[in-house]
Amino acid sequence: CLDLGPVQISWESLLSTAARMLPSNTQSCLSPELYLTFWSLSLYDLHVPRERYEAEIRRQQSQLAALDAGRGIASGMALGDSSTQKLIRKEKDRVQGMIEKLQAELTKQEAHVVQVDKRLASEKDSWLLNIKEGARPDTVVHLLQTCILPRVTFTYGDAIFCAKFVLKLHEMGTPYFSTLQYYDRVLKDLAQLVFSCTEYEAARMGRFLEETLKLLAHWKSEESVYDEECRSRAGFAVAFTDPTSKRASYEEFCKVSYRWHNKMTKSISACLESNEYMHIRNALLVLTKIVKVFPRVIKHAQHIEKRVAKIRDLDGREDLQTLAKSYYSQLMQQKPNHILDEAFSPFHSQPAVTHATKDKDILPNSERRHTGQASNSRNEGGAARGVKEEKPARDPAELARAKEAATSALLKTPENAGGLEEKVKVKKEDNSDRDEESRAKRHKVSEPPTSDSKSDSIDLDKKGKEKEDKKEDKKENKKESLSLDDVNPFNLGKKSRVFLDDVWTRVNQLGGIMRGSSGASNVDQMSLDLDIERALSRGDLCELQTPVAKYTTVLVVGATGRVGRVLV
Repeated sequence: CLDLGPVQISWESLLSTAARMLPSNTQSCLSPELYLTFWSLSLYDLHVPRERYEAEIRRQQSQLAALDAGRGIASGMALGDSSTQKLIRKEKDRVQGMIEKLQAELTKQEAHVVQVDKRLASEKDSWLLNIKEGARPDTVVHLLQTCILPRVTFTYGDAIFCAKFVLKLHEMGTPYFSTLQYYDRVLKDLAQLVFSCTEYEAARMGRFLEETLKLLAHWKSEESVYDEECRSRAGFAVAFTDPTSKRASYEEFCKVSYRWHNKMTKSISACLESNEYMHIRNALLVLTKIVKVFPRVIKHAQHIEKRVAKIRDLDGREDLQTLAKSYYSQLMQQKPNHILDEAFSPFHSQPAVTHATKDKDILPNSERRHTGQASNSRNEGGAARGVKEEKPARDPAELARAKEAATSALLKTPENAGGLEEKVKVKKEDNSDRDEESRAKRHKVSEPPTSDSKSDSIDLDKKGKEKEDKKEDKKENKKESLSLDDVNPFNLGKKSRVFLDDVWTRVNQLGGIMRGSSGASNVDQMSLDLDIERALSRGDLCELQTPVAKYTTVLVVGATGRVGRVLV
């Protein structure tokens, strides 16, 4: 029965209310008993902060000892004075009462936690027992969605409670609850959790992650601790649907812990490189809360340090710069505690590759591509580093075949299928005819001379050979001149434009106002000059219209925009 003062609600009534409230798919993976147990408990029910109680009790006891020695009174007060003694006794009574009160609270809370543990131990077997076999893999997901994540952002106390509640499920050996699957899901989905938080929720999420990572580091610290607290629990079964299956070994746990830290580094780096303001701010707030437990590996710390330093130095938003400076200083203080990969996971084997390849699994997508390209370029350098590779010289015959293939491919295009192909064909026929003529001439020259003209034939033979060599050189040059440039449409168009520009220049030169036509005779030209001089001497050029017209050729140009211009 739940006592709420004037109202008392039975546990069965609460269970029926929870069953009606939860969706059907959630009830198929998570029982209403477990859901109601989670939301009905608090941190006071699960955890006794014994260290905090004992530290405060020691502080009060030291203060009491100082009063007995006379060191706790104000300066200027005499020890023998009755009023001073009265104040000392009053202060000692207060301190002693505080000590007794703290001890009573400690005892009471320990007894309460014991009672809660007994109740939970009696109920744990039925929480997930009736879940169907096919729905058990989704139990952790629904526990996170309906219990852990909604409550973890309420207060710092609730954040610690969520971590302690999962630890309690593990310590009790709750059947069909996979501790490994739970932590794997939480740490791998860190980026999404940070994205969906407000500023204050991100700080509480960081407190929750601190408790989680602290516990995992404790289990990984020594193999004896792992054997005692993890290997014997059902939550570390390899097949979480079978609580009696084989347990994960210490070596396997170290390897999976290393992968979790890799995934966290990727998630945090993605947040820090984001363009969203809240992503960067939330990431810095979470990092500030977990700085003592993450990062632990030197390589991970270097990646985060580089991105935080960029925000600190280049980001124009002052609040982000302040957060980055604060976290950066805390990270530098923890730098002596960072360890190598081999020390963090003694069983983690590192492949003998470059650093860029090693970092491939822990970088963002935008950076992994650059790293992969850099590593490929280094790997393509050859087995012997420092040796400059030379490209092998290509065979001339191979170059000729490649050239011919490129030419034929160009001719096959629709644009060049007509005139260019015909042009090349004509050139090839012309070259073949010239080759036959040269061979016939060489054969004729190489015939043995007759006895009558032996001396003359020798000279003719030499001269003929020299001429034939020159002709052969010219023909070879002509053969080689047929290249891609001859059939390239761009080059053909360029040559045509040069020719047309020359034609237009010549036509434009005819624009001189008094240039005579090519057919005019010298007499006509002389008479034309006399008419011009006579007109100039009178100062009236209008008389040039009639005399000059019969000696001129008129061309009206309209295609070039010079409409109506008379070119003589």
